Amino acid sequence: MWILTIKKTTTMKHNFYPLALLSFCALLAFGSCSKDEITTAQENQITLNGHKLNISIQEEAFEAEKPVSRGTQPAKIDTVDLGNDLYAEVSVEPDTEAPAPAKTRAAMSDGHYTIYAVDASNNRLPDELSGTMVAGQFIPDHNQNIDLTPGTYTFVCFNDAVEDKGNGLDIKNAVENPMIGVTTETISGEHYKISFIMKHWSARVRYEVTTYTAYPANLSAHIWGATYALGTTHFDQKGVLKSRDIGNISSTTVNINKVGNEAFSPIKKAFLSKSNYSYVSLGVGQGWWKANIDGTVHGKSIHKQVWKLENLQTNHSYLIKLNLKTKDPLYLYQDGTVGYIGDKGTRTPIAVVVKEKTSSTEEGTAIALQAASWWGSWNDMYSGGPRYANTTLYNATDAANDMEGYKWTWEPSGTTNGEIKANNSDYNCFYAAAHYNPGVTVTGENVGKWYLPALGEWNYMAKKFFNWDGNNPGDIGADHSKGDAIFTNAGGATPWGHYGIFLSTEALGGYDLYYLVMGGSNAITPTRYEWYECLAYYGDVVPFVHF
Repeated sequence: MWILTIKKTTTMKHNFYPLALLSFCALLAFGSCSKDEITTAQENQITLNGHKLNISIQEEAFEAEKPVSRGTQPAKIDTVDLGNDLYAEVSVEPDTEAPAPAKTRAAMSDGHYTIYAVDASNNRLPDELSGTMVAGQFIPDHNQNIDLTPGTYTFVCFNDAVEDKGNGLDIKNAVENPMIGVTTETISGEHYKISFIMKHWSARVRYEVTTYTAYPANLSAHIWGATYALGTTHFDQKGVLKSRDIGNISSTTVNINKVGNEAFSPIKKAFLSKSNYSYVSLGVGQGWWKANIDGTVHGKSIHKQVWKLENLQTNHSYLIKLNLKTKDPLYLYQDGTVGYIGDKGTRTPIAVVVKEKTSSTEEGTAIALQAASWWGSWNDMYSGGPRYANTTLYNATDAANDMEGYKWTWEPSGTTNGEIKANNSDYNCFYAAAHYNPGVTVTGENVGKWYLPALGEWNYMAKKFFNWDGNNPGDIGADHSKGDAIFTNAGGATPWGHYGIFLSTEALGGYDLYYLVMGGSNAITPTRYEWYECLAYYGDVVPFVHF
C-alpha cells in the first residue's frame, strides 16, 4: 500500500499564494475517501522495503507580486505599429489575478512525474517511481516494490517537461511548466516518508488582448529572443543547476481566445480575449525578448514581433496586455450596430461614423455613404419671396461651429413659423436629406432620422477624414485618397470634389444657406475648402444621422 500526500503551504515572506492541502490515501489511512478514490489508489501499489511508502509533495506557487501602489510607477505602455493601419498599446505587468478559491481538495498540476534516488556515494539507483496526476488523483504507472539499504538518500522528482539524461536532467526551451523537486531523507526502521517541494524552473506569461467592436480571430502568441546563454539548461543527477547553453529563448505557444460572447453593438465597446499560461524556461534575467503575435484583427492579418526589455524571473507570473486598435473608421450598419469594415459579416454599411458612441447615454453621428438622389437649388424655395427661416442665423465665422443640423431639419423650434422642414418639399434640400434612401432596409431601432448637416458638423467630418486645416478659405491637401477610401471601401462615393454641398446653417438675412466647396475642379484650386452664402447655386445633399 502507499500514501501520497500533496499539500501547499503559505509563506508570507515570499508573498506566495495560500496553497491548498491535498491528500490521497488508502482505505486504512482515511475512511472518508470515496469508493472511486479507493479503487483508483489501489489499482497500482508502491512499497519500500515491503512497507507502505508515504510521499508528501508540495508544489511551489508562482509568486504573486504586490499590486501597484501610490508610490510606484504604473506599467510602461509602448505603442507598436502592427502595419496595415493597426497598432498595439503594450505593457508587461505582474500577474495579480487571484487564484480560484481554495477547494477542499485542490489538485497538483496535471502531468506525469518520475522519482529516483541517489545514494550517499553519488550513485543513481536503478529503481524509479512514476505516475500520472489527473484531476487531483495520482495514478502509479505499475505495482512496484523498492528495496533500499537504510541510510541517507537524495530523492529527485521531476515532471515530463524535464528530460532525463541518465546522469542528469535537462530543461529545454518551449516546454510546459518544468518542475524539479529535491529532498534528502534518511531511510531507517519502518518509517518511510519522502517529502518534496516542486520548484518551478520557468517564468509564466499570459496574454490579455482588448479589441473594439469585435473579437480577433485565430490569435496566438509566443516569446522568442536571440540573447546569450538562454538555451538548454543542465542539472546534475541531484537536481543541482550546472550550466546553460548558448542559444535563443523561446516559450510555448498559446492561443488567445475570446472571453464571453459579446454581440455587435451601437457602442464602441471593448471585446476581451485571454490566453492560458505560456512558460519561459528559467525566465529572462537580462536582454531583449519579443512577443510574436499572429492572427486576424478586423479582417486584417497580423504577424508582428513586439520587442521588450523586461526581466522575466523564474517562478514569477506575468501579464502581457495588448490593446489592439486601428486607424480605420467605424461604420454604421443597417441593424444599428457599428464596426470596422473587416468585421461586417452579413451586415450592410449605411454610413461612416463621424462621432463615436461610447456609452448608452451618448449619441453617435454618422455621414451617409452616398449623396441624396437630389440635385437642385436652395433658391427654388424662394420663388415669390422668402419663406420662413431658421430661428438662428449666423455670420460666416460663427457658422463654423453650428452643430444643430437635426434641429433645423426636424424640430418645429428650428423654423420661425414652427414648420418641420423635413416634411415639406418646398424646403427642398432639407426634404431630400430627410427622405434619403440608403439602399437597404434599416432594422436598427436606434438609427434616427436622416437630416441635413449643419456647417459645424460637416467641418468636424472634413477635419477627421480629409485633414482640413481649419481655415476658411482653407486647404484639405492634395492627397485625398484616404478620405475617398473611407467611403468607396464600403461601396459609397466620396464627397470630395462635388459641385457644391448644401448645409442647413443659414446666413444672416434669412435668404441664404451656407454652401461648401470641398476640392475638385470647381474650386479655385483643387485643394480648396471654402464655405460662403449661397442663394441660387445648385449643389448636392449628403445626409447625416444620429444613432
